[in-house]
Amino acid sequence: MKVQKQIRPLREDPFTFVVRLLNEGYEVEYMPEVDDMLPLIRGGKDVVTLRSPEAELEPGHIVLVEFPGRGYVLRRIVDRNQNRIWVMADTDLDWLNMEECMVNDIAGQVVFIQRGALGFRPGKGRFWMRLMPFRRKILSLYSCWLSRMK
Repeated sequence: MKVQKQIRPLREDPFTFVVRLLNEGYEVEYMPEVDDMLPLIRGGKDVVTLRSPEAELEPGHIVLVEFPGRGYVLRRIVDRNQNRIWVMADTDLDWLNMEECMVNDIAGQVVFIQRGALGFRPGKGRFWMRLMPFRRKILSLYSCWLSRMK
């Protein structure tokens, strides 16, 4: 894996630059701005390391997906059928929110998450996926706890 700092040209869209680096084989550190992947990834606080997607993307992997008209977002793979992949955010509250994309829409895969001084590799999210019926309550308690910590 290549490790090297690069400077983005001023007129280039940040995600175009990130995708270009991923396609060239670099790992890229990125700080998501939104809380779509709470509680695992906190927007504006945690830094994720992305690399080119593996040949075998599996359910549970967290990926950077491009949706036409919406741009790039982080999502967890829920299911895969050959070239078709279904993804959803960790903050989605039911299975109806799954979104479909193709393998070539996936620009990168999250391989590491940095939270302050603590860093860890993301798991497959099996436990979180099983908690689907309880997510609303868990996320409510989590956001209440976060607001008290500020």
